[in-house]
Amino acid sequence: MTTAVHHPPTTAANARHNQTTTERVVRVALGLAAVVAGALLLATTGSVLAYRLESLLVLAGLVLVVIGVSGYSPFYGLLGHVPASLRASDPDQP
Repeated sequence: MTTAVHHPPTTAANARHNQTTTERVVRVALGLAAVVAGALLLATTGSVLAYRLESLLVLAGLVLVVIGVSGYSPFYGLLGHVPASLRASDPDQP
């Protein structure tokens, strides 16, 4: 008889990190660069299209910063990806 292992659903309270430290640092650095670049470009924008694109750049930068700081990538979670270095330290991972 096989015993099923029950894992509670992943929520914000019990979500695990699925990014390495290097990935987190790179995401935060790129996100901050995008936010700063977008803000500087917004200060000199001339057209509606430029304003929208620069706003999207700021928004994408903020998303990268939040994902990097939290250490949890929803895309990685959707794919079930856990880096090998993190998998080795987690006994629940196959």
